[in-house]
Amino acid sequence: MRTTDRGSTTGAASWTDRARSERAARRASAASQSPPHRHIQERARTKVRAFVSKLLVFTVIFLMKVRFLTFG
Repeated sequence: MRTTDRGSTTGAASWTDRARSERAARRASAASQSPPHRHIQERARTKVRAFVSKLLVFTVIFLMKVRFLTFG
């Protein structure tokens, strides 16, 4: 059993202490990653809006042409 002055009071082997601390470090690292910056999110949102509006315009034009050709 390990003594308290060596860092462990559980009696576990040093390799289990190391594995436990590595897992904790990975969890902390993953939790501390910040999300994309606001301007990047705004830019992405603007691009999506532009794409959707173009798609809508082309869909309306296509439907008008189909309707004109069908009933014309």
